[in-house]
Amino acid sequence: QEAATLTARFNQDVGITGAILTKMDGDTRGGAALSVRGVSGKPIKFVGVGEGMDDLEPFFPDRMASRILGLGDIQTLIEKAQTAMDFDKAAQIGKKMQKGDFDFDDFILQSQSVRKMGGMGGMLKMIPGMAGKITDEMLFEAEKRMKQTEIIVNAMTEEERKNPDLIVRVGGKKELVKEATDRRVALAKKSGVSVDEIDRFVIEFSNMRRMMVQQLKGMDLDSTANDPNAPMITMKERLAQEKKARKVKPSRGGGGGFGASR
Repeated sequence: QEAATLTARFNQDVGITGAILTKMDGDTRGGAALSVRGVSGKPIKFVGVGEGMDDLEPFFPDRMASRILGLGDIQTLIEKAQTAMDFDKAAQIGKKMQKGDFDFDDFILQSQSVRKMGGMGGMLKMIPGMAGKITDEMLFEAEKRMKQTEIIVNAMTEEERKNPDLIVRVGGKKELVKEATDRRVALAKKSGVSVDEIDRFVIEFSNMRRMMVQQLKGMDLDSTANDPNAPMITMKERLAQEKKARKVKPSRGGGGGFGASR
């Protein structure tokens, strides 16, 4: 209601050609969008989805209606992904994931990409069917957890970020396991979180890295790197496609027919 009142007053005193609706971080703001249009007769040009200037995005009524109805907004999600991601870096990280070399620096890059896309909440609301299943409390906890993990990673040394085994090691030689345990205790002090939180993050990171290797095993990431729009296929499938597309060379041989010449 306040948005509609302010818009009407500005339109009356100054005259406007359009409006910017800030804090468009909840689907309940759809009512405010309708009110702004109704009282001023002017369109909404941009909406704010965060706190910074980079968080202004063009307003599309049909896409907003789709989000409110829980149908998602795949088009905006794709556009945000194209803007937020460096596809060359994404391809490099993908290969590191496949080999199990994914490190904490890569983790931070992925987190920053998610933030550029509107955070975890912004992404989930644009996925069809997810809006009604994720509560605001769940989104708040997810965002809080993501910020905490970034604080933990930023408190690591450069060597630890490049070599996660220095932190996550829990088996093997006793001296190396003890060194990793000591590093986690020191990291807890530097980051201001408990040792239990560090251990929890370490377990999550290790499981995530293991899952990446399993999911990407045998996948042909080079094709995706050359063409981001190409579907992800296995190396076996790519070789089969190349074999199928390969032209059979014509056989050599002379002409001739049946019978003998005289």
